Amino acid sequence: MNENIIIAKDMLTTARMLIAGRQVANTDGKYGKKDHEWSGTIDYNGTKAVVTNAIFELKNGRINWKDGTWEHGTFAYGMWKDGLWKTGEWQVGEWENGIWMSGTWMYGTWHYGIWHQAKGMKSIWVDGTWKNGVWHNGVHQNGWWEKGIWHNGIWNNGTFWQGTWHNGIWYDGLNWYGEFNNVVWHGGQWNEGTWNGGVWNGGYDKKEQWHPKDASPNKWKITK
Repeated sequence: MNENIIIAKDMLTTARMLIAGRQVANTDGKYGKKDHEWSGTIDYNGTKAVVTNAIFELKNGRINWKDGTWEHGTFAYGMWKDGLWKTGEWQVGEWENGIWMSGTWMYGTWHYGIWHQAKGMKSIWVDGTWKNGVWHNGVHQNGWWEKGIWHNGIWNNGTFWQGTWHNGIWYDGLNWYGEFNNVVWHGGQWNEGTWNGGVWNGGYDKKEQWHPKDASPNKWKITK
């Protein structure tokens, strides 16, 4: 990338942060609108963040985020409709759509969007419900994965339901009807699904029978 472009982008980011430091959202009300987005800091009922070009509402102790860029901070409780999440901690709430770049997801429901871990950053999903979307990278600690496309990352625990796995490492948890392509499977329980290749290092079937290394699900002969 051209050095002048990089400098210009850095200056724009700095300018936005200076603007953000001069405005504070800490009371019920609507902030920003389609033709005039709001930039500033939020300090409201546990939610503390720096945001730019944002449209949101604070009401009854929760934040209803419609669009914009979440630079960093803590999302305590509320609804996320769309926008760009750069980094921070998501404590609890409903995520409808948008792009996640890095940070820690503690709990909540993810309906759709792109979990896109930024280069050099770290994203951790601690617990919650994933309904659909695209997971590019990160660490999944626990929770319910209902549908979606897993591109890469680490699965530590939880239930994988009907998703499509393309690459990554599985350590423990339950699989129901997932389709797996190029997974490194280290343990857990394979109940139903499609194995399209990878490394099988041992795991259980739905009858809790153990299948050792290299005995991947496509090689099983289980009596119904």
